[in-house]
Amino acid sequence: MPKVTLDFTGFELPEGWTTTMAVFSGPEERFGKGETPLRTNIAISTEQVAEGKDFHEYAEEKTTFLRQQLPDYKVVSDQEVSICGVTGLLREQTFSGPNGMLLQQLVLYFIKENTGYSLAGSHLQGLRFNKIKPKLLELFQSMK
Repeated sequence: MPKVTLDFTGFELPEGWTTTMAVFSGPEERFGKGETPLRTNIAISTEQVAEGKDFHEYAEEKTTFLRQQLPDYKVVSDQEVSICGVTGLLREQTFSGPNGMLLQQLVLYFIKENTGYSLAGSHLQGLRFNKIKPKLLELFQSMK
């Protein structure tokens, strides 16, 4: 599997700019004739966080925002995990996406060296998400 390094850029950034988000997409899937194709994706976002903030506080800030934006947002489960030498929160959640599609998402929140990380992998709610979930976990654990 090819390794993706987020600090690689194909051009020179102006001073003060940084990489704060990247999205990686899986192969296109079609589920029925005339249906819009869908790709599993993983979005990685980073941001500076205040000294001393822990991953629980960071995850709660993100959850508060999602609840405000997505009226049907629900947390399915939470689990503390170890990744990149730190402890984080692995959350499974559901919500309605574009065109009312019911989505299920696995999100990993952690903080390392005053940088908050959110890794989110999404797919259609139910069987399709359950099929891709082991691959999402494998990809999350491969982060270094």
